[in-house]
Amino acid sequence: MRRAGPRPRAGRGASVVALVILVACGSASPSSGQARAAAVYSAVIEWVVGPVAPDETPTVYVLPRDGHQLSLEVQTEVINALAPLAKLRFIDEQDEALVDDDEAPDGAGPPLVRDEGILLRLGPVPERGNRVRVDVDRYVRGGFESWTLDVASSGDDLWSVETPASTPPTSADPSSTSTSST
Repeated sequence: MRRAGPRPRAGRGASVVALVILVACGSASPSSGQARAAAVYSAVIEWVVGPVAPDETPTVYVLPRDGHQLSLEVQTEVINALAPLAKLRFIDEQDEALVDDDEAPDGAGPPLVRDEGILLRLGPVPERGNRVRVDVDRYVRGGFESWTLDVASSGDDLWSVETPASTPPTSADPSSTSTSST
């Protein structure tokens, strides 16, 4: 015996789920501004980390500087671009990257970067220009060293850091440039 009333439509739920997935996937690709920011940040991080031995993969903690935000799309692009060079961890508070120095007398020494890693604070990337300046801070045992880096585009989303007046302590050759692409 057949029941009265509307029959459930097969596939209606699947259509809604497919639509949600399509919308979510469509918004996952970075805009040109986000891809540009990711390429600039990748060049900056690669330059600060410097050359590493083939068997080393340093952990780099990245914190936005001056209260600006790094979108998840930018973070994902940077992580993908630098995966062979470093393990990147984007954090919200610098305390997430710091641990007490157990070897200091009475634990009174300045905090160390977790996992013997690197802690960076990155300033915003200007929205326009083939040459931009990015402020970068690197934590060094109790304080931050700061640079303003000139980063230039050579086209096709390739960005490279031009040597600033002062160089990070890990850069092997301060006259070299680092290039990153997305």
